[in-house]
Amino acid sequence: MLRTIFVSLVLLILSITACSNGYTEDEVQEIVDEAVKEALMDAQDSQVFDRIFLETISIDVFKKPYYCDLHDLKTPCAQIWWNDGTGNQRNHWVASSTPCFAEVKIGYDLPDSCRYQKNR
Repeated sequence: MLRTIFVSLVLLILSITACSNGYTEDEVQEIVDEAVKEALMDAQDSQVFDRIFLETISIDVFKKPYYCDLHDLKTPCAQIWWNDGTGNQRNHWVASSTPCFAEVKIGYDLPDSCRYQKNR
């Protein structure tokens, strides 16, 4: 979060400075692109990633084939709900045999296995 604010401020300062010195639009864009590239390289080098807390709010387990069949999942399956950090609730369906189903806990951060993979 702090890195994002810092990069934004740097980009703003570079843009203002570039525009006030009579640079062309292409030159300003080149300066901004270079600053973004350096910031991304720094983030990759440091291996520091800002992780958004996605609170798991509900796990609905379905043991009847009807609901699971609708989502092409084996019975039993589950619908996992979480807050996405912007006040909205999101969900997805997972099979009971997935790591996501085994790792998710109500009130805790949504596990990586639920964030980044198809859980079929």
